[in-house]
Amino acid sequence: MRTVFESPGRSVVAIMVSILLITTSFVVIRDKLTAPTYPDNEQFRMAKYLLHGRSFVCPVGPERDDPSSWYAPGYIALMSGIMGVFGEATPTSMAVIRFSNILAMSLALELFFLVGCKLFGVRIA
Repeated sequence: MRTVFESPGRSVVAIMVSILLITTSFVVIRDKLTAPTYPDNEQFRMAKYLLHGRSFVCPVGPERDDPSSWYAPGYIALMSGIMGVFGEATPTSMAVIRFSNILAMSLALELFFLVGCKLFGVRIA
């Protein structure tokens, strides 16, 4: 087995923090952190419906009240909770939603790295 890094705990955290910083920098430089989403974003519309007590209704086409299983409910509920705390479609709520996406992506890439090391026989320590 080959060794990638000397300190296993620090190396994995360093990878996650690096991805987090690079991605956040990219979003901030492009001025997209607090930018509003486009009005037809279906997940955002479902989160707004959920915030206003309309449950998981269909986000496609004109507003209607028929139920939807279009998307998984976890991310929609997270977005709705963030909008409930920071305001609906405010720059702060958009920044928190985007940062939570960046954090989730960083954690997923760290997991992919660890799985890749395990699959290809590379030790981290």
